[in-house]
Amino acid sequence: RVPDWAIVGLFLGATLLLLAGETWAVGRARRAIPVRVVVTGTRGKSSVTRLIAFGLRAGGVRVLYKTTGSAAVIGLPDGGERRIRRHALPTPLEQRGVLRLAKRSGASAVVCEAMSVHPESLRVELVRILDPHIVAVTNVRADHIADLSNPDEAFANAVPEKADVFYPSSISPGFMAAP
Repeated sequence: RVPDWAIVGLFLGATLLLLAGETWAVGRARRAIPVRVVVTGTRGKSSVTRLIAFGLRAGGVRVLYKTTGSAAVIGLPDGGERRIRRHALPTPLEQRGVLRLAKRSGASAVVCEAMSVHPESLRVELVRILDPHIVAVTNVRADHIADLSNPDEAFANAVPEKADVFYPSSISPGFMAAP
């Protein structure tokens, strides 16, 4: 009989190995895309995501974009668009597949709408998965109060250190000064 601790250790080791492999694969896909833009905020993200992507495309950039929400789509570098069909609730982990698809399709830029509501998930999505060069904040309003008690602080904490951030002047001056 195999001891229980050995079975638990085997499963734990296999899980850690799979997580390390996933982290490596996502990092490799991310590094293959020279320009990464994330659009976040409480309203208007899909429209701004499309505008940025179409502007890049008009400038000759091979861009892949992803919007979330009720009409979630992926815009492909060839100009086509594919509706996202989900079999479960949306999750920020979908962004890993977006990076892989962008790499496979030869995109030199990716524009993703952030989909997280919880501050911890937003930070993981932006810092650990997408690591954007540019973050565009559409607005910061008191939405999702149950999940997002301090929107200014949540968005400020989710922005990667080296990212350029663009946000409207209507956002409170303390937005980027939040701890």
